[in-house]
Amino acid sequence: MGQFDPLHSQYWVKEMEDIGFEMEKTRQGVYTLSEPMKQLESDIRNYALNYDSNPIVKRCLANTQAKVEVNGNIQPSKPELKAQKDRRNHDYDHCLSDAQQVQAGPRIDDKIA
Repeated sequence: MGQFDPLHSQYWVKEMEDIGFEMEKTRQGVYTLSEPMKQLESDIRNYALNYDSNPIVKRCLANTQAKVEVNGNIQPSKPELKAQKDRRNHDYDHCLSDAQQVQAGPRIDDKIA
């Protein structure tokens, strides 16, 4: 099963469905990513995340910060760096957060939207 954020993904979703994938909407907003991000942080702090000390994973995780909104929800964010060349990807941690969100199951308002 493929997961997708509905924002700007309609063409890709159709292509994936055309080749036989079952697709499921998975939003990537602060509300839906907050609990998975908190779980990811807990897993890292408690050494429950095994990434075999992969240097790419370390770099991605090290270049991610939690953006906190007024209600205490968090989402991944790239640190604000002065030079564009210093900006580093954090796609891996997005994938981990998305996977934890999918594992937890959809929230009620995910089903409504």
